[in-house]
Amino acid sequence: MSDAHPVSKRRTALKSTLIGAAASLFFVLAPGQVSASSRHPAEPADASGVVAVGPALYLEGKPWQFTGVNVPQAASDYALNGGCGAEIDLSAFFGSLPSDSVVRVNFAQDETIDVGPGRSATVVKRDWRALDRVVGAADQSTTHVRLIAYLATQGGVCDGAIYKSDAWYKSGYMRPYAGPVGYGDTADYAHSSYWAYLQQVVSRYAGNPAILMWEPISEPEASVCLPGYSGGGCYGHDTCPADATTTLVNWFDRVGAEVHALDPGVPVETGELTSQQCGWSGTGELRIDQAAGVDVASFHDYGSGSAMTPGLAVAIGDAKRAGKPLVVGEVGVPAGQACPTSVPQSGTEMWAKYSAAMAAGVAGRIYRRLNDENYFASARSESRTSAMAVGTR
Repeated sequence: MSDAHPVSKRRTALKSTLIGAAASLFFVLAPGQVSASSRHPAEPADASGVVAVGPALYLEGKPWQFTGVNVPQAASDYALNGGCGAEIDLSAFFGSLPSDSVVRVNFAQDETIDVGPGRSATVVKRDWRALDRVVGAADQSTTHVRLIAYLATQGGVCDGAIYKSDAWYKSGYMRPYAGPVGYGDTADYAHSSYWAYLQQVVSRYAGNPAILMWEPISEPEASVCLPGYSGGGCYGHDTCPADATTTLVNWFDRVGAEVHALDPGVPVETGELTSQQCGWSGTGELRIDQAAGVDVASFHDYGSGSAMTPGLAVAIGDAKRAGKPLVVGEVGVPAGQACPTSVPQSGTEMWAKYSAAMAAGVAGRIYRRLNDENYFASARSESRTSAMAVGTR
């Protein structure tokens, strides 16, 4: 998953991670992702030229289904912040992507906190240069890369190691806190409240055509962590309150309204993992999709064994009932040593999943990326002539 942290037993049950050497897969549409339709939707497009009309997205007035890749470490710069994975050459990476690709990136608060000398556990020392570099590289890319930026992570990975509990969604997101920054750090650094940070980061990049969507948080759920556990350790050691769905609807309404006010026209996306999460089961998924603060539904598809997994089929149906597009924010299947499928088999299965999802009308699919170097080396030449490109390493 995009948080790129050791998964818990619960999360392992929810999704199949790529094991061992790990196959990295990325599929792209053939040239001409935008259909030939010339119908222009009535709703105004955002700065990126994209608009949501019912369950579909339109790019410059034409129906659009995108493909993309997760790059949570895009803003890692160890001279400026705690990072969230290996540093990458953004210009080279964005330039290697097919035209109009979408990249889902981690814009959580840790990526803007200076961990250099003079740090304080009580005063936030903000440094925007790493995020500026990501947005600037996407904005200047010849391939017209667009970003889905998520502003926090449920388990606190690269986000102060704070698990987002039921109480956090009700009021805790309004309070500042201290916590470690990036991977492996144990020192506490001052963090502003999530609310204050959201206002700062959205305002800073409002109107930039590189920003396709804002995702308030990756994989939200309003659970209660059991005593003695914290951060990612809360997974599998928590309970689900009866009012979890209502808590999430209220939170998305308030946060979504703020994003809409700060960056009008840019969609707010849910970041849902699966309907097995606290608050999403039963009618929860539909209720959250229907929230006024939500413009685009999301689902993370790690199912295997069929072209259309049951969870994704339900998610597509709920999004259509809500009258909103659905984005598959992460997708993957097991591959390689100790997994039920080999690398070539997983490629075939991924292509089947891709075809089924696109035929069912998803607005886009964003693949998981585990490797930092030469990810598209084998895919680049294929993408010029084929509707599918697979990079393995």
